[in-house]
Amino acid sequence: MPNPRPTALRTCARRAALAAVAVTAGSTTFTAAPAQAGANEPRLDTRERQVLHRVNAVRADHGLARLAFGRKLSRAADHHSRRSQQRRTVAHTLPGEQPLEGRLAHAARVKPIGEVIYWTRRGASSAEIVRAWMRSPGHRALLLSPDFGRAGIGIRTGRTGLYATVDLAAS
Repeated sequence: MPNPRPTALRTCARRAALAAVAVTAGSTTFTAAPAQAGANEPRLDTRERQVLHRVNAVRADHGLARLAFGRKLSRAADHHSRRSQQRRTVAHTLPGEQPLEGRLAHAARVKPIGEVIYWTRRGASSAEIVRAWMRSPGHRALLLSPDFGRAGIGIRTGRTGLYATVDLAAS
């Protein structure tokens, strides 16, 4: 099947496409830089658990509380990663998809909410994913924000690369 957005994906591949977004009461800020959950009981696979563990280790190094696993947030994150993979594109809002506030309405009733995404053409370890986020000011700010207390993670891999989404919400 031909790639519907070859130029966009090549551009993203060069930067290991990263993007972060946060939503607070009424405002949205975008920052850009270079085996899955079941329907009723989402569970993190090994790499997803490792990503959460590594993010929490970095948060602890900065004197922040750990992010708790959010089942509904993980369902939303996994769904977004799966749709990104199917559409072969990297964006916070995919065609036909609600913006972040709408996608997380069932999972996070209290703001702020946030999201970080990652894509690479090749596979990546949990350490590489978290290291890339920590090198990006926008991602770093979201993942190290004391305003967030819960996280959901979805990682999908396939022929078009690795797609990772972390959805964040207040406790």
